[in-house]
Amino acid sequence: MIPETSAFSASREESLRVYESLNDRGRVASYSTSTDSPLSSNATLVNDEDRLRADVYKLFLSPPNQLSDDPTATDTERPTSQPAFNPSAAPFIPSQTILYATATHPPPALVLQDKPSWLSSFWEGTTTGIYAEQRLHATRMVQARKWTFVDICSLAHRFSWQCAAPETYGPFARAVYDALNNSCGTWDSSCFGFYLQKVAIDSLEFAWSNLDPMKADEDDYTFRISCFVAELHAVDLLPKARVHECFEKILHNMYSLEHIHVLLEMIVRGKESLWQGPKSSQLVTGFTHLFTKRTDTILRAANVGPPTMVATKEASDIVQMIRDWHSQPSTVISTTPMSMWAYPEA
Repeated sequence: MIPETSAFSASREESLRVYESLNDRGRVASYSTSTDSPLSSNATLVNDEDRLRADVYKLFLSPPNQLSDDPTATDTERPTSQPAFNPSAAPFIPSQTILYATATHPPPALVLQDKPSWLSSFWEGTTTGIYAEQRLHATRMVQARKWTFVDICSLAHRFSWQCAAPETYGPFARAVYDALNNSCGTWDSSCFGFYLQKVAIDSLEFAWSNLDPMKADEDDYTFRISCFVAELHAVDLLPKARVHECFEKILHNMYSLEHIHVLLEMIVRGKESLWQGPKSSQLVTGFTHLFTKRTDTILRAANVGPPTMVATKEASDIVQMIRDWHSQPSTVISTTPMSMWAYPEA
């Protein structure tokens, strides 16, 4: 029961009438006056009207047996807790507009970025051994996007990093060079050719300078990048002098029978033009002298057996092949103009 106070004393009917006049539908909010402070706990800051509203709300929510006029009733007989909602309130029914708002305006779907079309052409061009198909894929790749300077440099790096099959990567690199020249211009093709040479030679020198006998799996990349360099010369994208610089690097770092096979593959893929033309006599003499010296040391240190016999045969074949090619007149004519980025050869 609510005790009678000077501020408010009324019967239940009068309380309900006052409550209905407030038109609050079962809830009375505590509104503060302009002097109220949210940080203050002083009860004097709440005006009489606020207290009146709160008392009426308590009367309305009190159980019927607690709304008695018995003066002997005390506040301790009241329930310790009050319901947090009005059981007589109408159920909440959301608007149809709200229900269908999400269905009519769904969030945009996550679009997964597909592999760029030029990259598909790159893989197709490097896996086929038919040069006509390589030219077709190279043209599609170049026309699939706009190539900036950074893109061309990255493409040249990709060839050296992923030269899985040198017998296809070399010719496809030439097809890409021609496609850039035809579709984009001399500047783009010259940029591609220059960085292709630079990255290939740098990669070869790094591979042969960091050979580790305990990491035989790294020899696979050493073999592939070496053959790729020779293939670049065969398709007229790498000058003969640069290839012989690579030969010198290899000869000073080789130490196993497998390295003799690498040199054999390079010479076969580089073809006869490596040993013909002006100043070829000096190149042949310098290479065969150092090669014979290094292979003799390796063969003497190796155990006698089939691998040593194979390496001995390959070393002999290399020397004989170079001499035969050098004795023939040169018939290879370069059709690739010198890169505007390259230094003139001595």
